[in-house]
Amino acid sequence: MSNKIKFSIILPTYNVEKFITQALNSCINQTFKDIEIIVVDDCGQDKSIEIAKEFALKDERVKIVYNKENQGTFTARNNGVLTAKGEYLLFLDPDDYLDEKTCELIYQVCEDGFADMVRFGMFELCGEQSKILHQFKNASFSRTELYNHFLRNFSFRWNVCANAIKTEKYKQSLMYLDNLDTKITIAEDALQSFVLYSICENFININEVLYFYRTNLQSAMNNQELANIREIITNHELVIKEITRLKETYPEIFSPVLYKLFLYFLKREHFRHGNRLKKQEGKFNFMDRIKEKINKKAFKTSRFLASKLGVLWVK
Repeated sequence: MSNKIKFSIILPTYNVEKFITQALNSCINQTFKDIEIIVVDDCGQDKSIEIAKEFALKDERVKIVYNKENQGTFTARNNGVLTAKGEYLLFLDPDDYLDEKTCELIYQVCEDGFADMVRFGMFELCGEQSKILHQFKNASFSRTELYNHFLRNFSFRWNVCANAIKTEKYKQSLMYLDNLDTKITIAEDALQSFVLYSICENFININEVLYFYRTNLQSAMNNQELANIREIITNHELVIKEITRLKETYPEIFSPVLYKLFLYFLKREHFRHGNRLKKQEGKFNFMDRIKEKINKKAFKTSRFLASKLGVLWVK
């Protein structure tokens, strides 16, 4: 391994012993070798970290960071970033895995360090089935061009995984989130991406699909239990509140266009999960059905106006 590390791959790890071997193998077998692999122990109860220790004994690029207590994916990722030495960061949830050419293909477009973020495609795995969840056309954007692209296409993704992010930019993003004193366990990617899209300047999309995302039917987003739905709703409210605080505190940093896009989609998710909760509780009534239909029509109308006129109205 050369003295200069190009990529730090960070795995926030909590109770994933069934999958972490595949995740780590997909990292150590990368065809591009100038990488480090940072496993963050988020204090699970299974053998995930014991498995990671075995990898670390065999490959010096594998390093383990220990949290004192369970802090959730958001903080676990960031704790890993603080030790990272690579020029770019990749985030891998350890129940997912990467194509073994991921770093090589990304290196080909970010070798000169111009790009602040390289975005690539994602497969969704559910049991034996797989499908392409995201795929891009090869393109490069300035910050303003990317916002316009988001608006005109009326879709964007806010996941932190399936991106290579310049380390200095990610660390800069943490300065805006220092005052966050509430543990966010869901929609944390939306908050982090809102800041990253606001401070990064140059973006490159590549058309390769390199990230394999495993759908966890027991995850909070898929679990229908009332407590989990309430947690989703609470976390969406927290993230909406936080991005609003950021926009009001740093109006020169956070674009009104990006803010409206995030606010629109977060509020739509909040509305959708609110209906899920009512249905689970048996409280979904006639008026709720009417509101649901109106919301669906409003979404189609908003998508049309955004794509044709480049405008988005958010209440």
